[in-house]
Amino acid sequence: MFFDPNYFFYVFIPTMLLSLGVQIYLKRAYAKWSKVANSSHQTGMQVSQTLFGRTELMDIPVEVVPGVTAAAGVAAYAGIPLTHRDRAQSVVFTTGFLKNGALDLDWEMLARPHQTVVIYMGVTRLAEICAAFVAHGLPASTPAAVIERGTTHAQRVVAADLATLAARVREAGIRPPALTVVGEVVGLYPRLAWFQADAPAEGGPLPHAGCAAVHPRKPG
Repeated sequence: MFFDPNYFFYVFIPTMLLSLGVQIYLKRAYAKWSKVANSSHQTGMQVSQTLFGRTELMDIPVEVVPGVTAAAGVAAYAGIPLTHRDRAQSVVFTTGFLKNGALDLDWEMLARPHQTVVIYMGVTRLAEICAAFVAHGLPASTPAAVIERGTTHAQRVVAADLATLAARVREAGIRPPALTVVGEVVGLYPRLAWFQADAPAEGGPLPHAGCAAVHPRKPG
């Protein structure tokens, strides 16, 4: 068998090293992608860096993928419409956690009647938020809800009113990630809610029906 050292050193070895390098790169890229995908799935919240995110702090190349933010997707999945011809003609997205830790929001604007307010990152200060709504004019009987881990099998919804929501959420052990929805539209939840986390394996509605790769059917 003829051995060509030039071919071995200048073609075969570089080709093998290049192939190995490509395989290592692809494995690392896939591992990084899997970590991000699993993280966003486990939280149940759509990653939306342009809405209460830190877009200006990203120092790596990115690709913007248009999608549905949590306020719209999670509320709809829970059976709470954000607008309604009789109950709410506008919707406002706000944050419940400012950079300096204060709750210095435009409460007069947020507490207007006939509108829905969706609060991101507000569960840990829910009692203060509910009290602020009442202090600025909303009736204590205004319907409100907190949706935990929306659009996943672990989704839970606690619906009450501004007077009792914080206590109900505390009793239920609700924790972030969760969204808070305030407004008369929450009153439609008992009629429009379609998904129950403890639905039986057979006959009950399942999240994202047909998407078993993302939301596998629960055992039992």
